[in-house]
Amino acid sequence: MKGLFAIGALVVLAGCASELALHLGPVTALVVTADDEVFSASQAGVLRGVGDAAQRFCDPPFRALALAVSRDGTRVVVAGGRPGKSGVLAVYSRGGEELATAEIANDLVYSIALCPGDSRVLCALADGRVVVVALPELSTPTELHRHGSAATVVVAGPGLVSGGRDGLLITSTTAATPPAVASDHSAAISSLCLGVGPGGAARLWSGASDGKVRLHDGPRLVRTWQRLGARVEALVSLGEPDICYAGLANGDLLRLGPDASGVVVVARHAERVTALARDRGGLVVASGGVVTRRKVSVAPPRFPT
Repeated sequence: MKGLFAIGALVVLAGCASELALHLGPVTALVVTADDEVFSASQAGVLRGVGDAAQRFCDPPFRALALAVSRDGTRVVVAGGRPGKSGVLAVYSRGGEELATAEIANDLVYSIALCPGDSRVLCALADGRVVVVALPELSTPTELHRHGSAATVVVAGPGLVSGGRDGLLITSTTAATPPAVASDHSAAISSLCLGVGPGGAARLWSGASDGKVRLHDGPRLVRTWQRLGARVEALVSLGEPDICYAGLANGDLLRLGPDASGVVVVARHAERVTALARDRGGLVVASGGVVTRRKVSVAPPRFPT
């Protein structure tokens, strides 16, 4: 790997907080509320908080694979299911009370994202469908489009984006508009995140199982970072134009700069980095069953609405 990365000064200013010792297996999802409370999911269920303050938030009767939290922090959506049997959504209050639950598929829900306005949840399903479900009542799913195989990840912003083995599908917030297709990746898409470009315009990052990350402006490819060393498990933007952070299956945490050679190794973990989120101080990182906070020097965040 010598000469592969343009290694610059690390942007890390401080180290890590305490681990979440109650997780079983790798952490499958992370979300952070506007007031900096962390929720994380694994086979052990969903925990709230970090370190000695971590508490069990809920223990759903299904495998928890994905999380989303409303902008006002009053609702937490948990998704997952039972492999080959069911795909389930559950809505909880901030206090942990179950508000609604619904079985929406015959196989797992892999990924969710709240649509603008928080009135609907976008879901990526193991059967290839991408659906939206109304909140909080969890009405019958409306199919937006379908991948040729499993839909593995979704994000929601100015457009609704899903990824799978057959590339990216980008659509509007209704099913009336056929999706735009971006087939820049040759390997399965494993992670997505939204951020900003110059001037605050929305940007999309996609990571794949072959260790490549691509930056998109809508369906148009802007830039590629390749040969990163392992499957891209997670991506997050802190609001800096054309910069994001990537967590890899080999345990590396990378900062991807505004040109294809600008890759900085922020940290190396003993286990794969399975989830990333942002908090007020920088990053929340899940590696194995451990969740840490990592302070990072960044510009004030700006995010597309």
